[in-house]
Parts: sequence; C-alpha cells; structure tokens
Amino acid sequence: MRRVFVTFVLTLFCLSGISIAQAAPVRFEFKGDRLGMSLFSFKRHHMASYGATDPSGTRCTDEPPLAGRDAQVDDAVKHGLVDCLLDTTIVGHEAKDAMYRFVDGKLYTIFVRFPHDGFPKLMAAMRSKYGTERTVSVEPLQNLFGARFDGRTAAWKNGSDAAYVREYDRDRETSGFAIIDIPASLTAASRTPQKAAQDF
Repeated sequence: MRRVFVTFVLTLFCLSGISIAQAAPVRFEFKGDRLGMSLFSFKRHHMASYGATDPSGTRCTDEPPLAGRDAQVDDAVKHGLVDCLLDTTIVGHEAKDAMYRFVDGKLYTIFVRFPHDGFPKLMAAMRSKYGTERTVSVEPLQNLFGARFDGRTAAWKNGSDAAYVREYDRDRETSGFAIIDIPASLTAASRTPQKAAQDF
C-alpha cells in the first residue's frame, strides 16, 4: 500500500512539474501592446490602414515621413531595428513622448515619459496589476540648472521581461515608464553601436 501511495505522489509531482514548465509568465503590456507582438500587428492596431499614418500620430522609422530622412535611422532599419512614436495617454495624462522599439519585427521595448503628477497613480496601477515591485533604487540626479535631488526607480520582473517606473526622468516635472524584453534588447544593442545606449 505504501508503495502505491509513493508512486501516486511521485506521479502527481511529475505531472505538476510538467504543467509548471508549460506555464510561461504573461508578458508585460501597455494598453494592449504586449512585448513580443509583431510590428505588423502594432501597425494594424494603431494605424487606420497598414502603411499610412492615421490621425493618432503613429510614426515608424521604416515608413514615410521618418524613413529616408536620416542615414543613421535608415541603417538601423536595415539591421532589423524599427522605432515607432505614438501619441498616447498614461494614467489620464498626455504622454510627453512614447517610443515603441522593435527588433526583427518584434516589440522589445516601450518607454513613455509623462507629467510627474501621474507618478503616484501609475505606481498604484502597477502594484494592482503586477504586485509589489521587486526592487526600488534611489539615485542622485541633477537638472540642467544644477539643482540636485534624489529619484526612485521601482522595478518588476516577469520571466525575461522587466518593467520600470522612474519617479523623475530628465527633470522634476517628468516621470518615466518602461517595459523591456531583456534578451531582445541585448540583441538590438548588438546590431549598431548607436543603438547600444541604455533605453531607460
């Protein structure tokens, strides 16, 4: 009888291990744009018709009006790197800028800069959706006028993805949000030296 019980427990353990191994973490997303989504799907989601910019203000470096204007940008596109700019909102605020980065046709980074007033609301939304942040770092900052202040960055991790909310980005009036596919960002950084700068 004991042997049957041990066999039963081992079988359950093995089966539970299989189900855990198959359950990949849900990737980070922002307003329906999930890390790993295709550039084609992104354009279909944000443009009235594929290949044409609509009134939402979506602009990508592989299409006019941005394509063909800058040799460095065109070189990045040849290496499978495409950036898209989008007019959007975040926690009820107009984003100061929002960039979506693709490598080999897959979304690997979204970063959004927004008015600092939205920082507490975004932190609450992230905690509600993803739980308590994994780490909080504090770094000394200085603005263009020499004023010094400390800024917090909260980080969440989900498999090979990371999400960050930065209290201050560039100045005390701006906060930042980013989600990043870490392995894909390393691939993108290796393509051209100009792209190797830290995204966030």
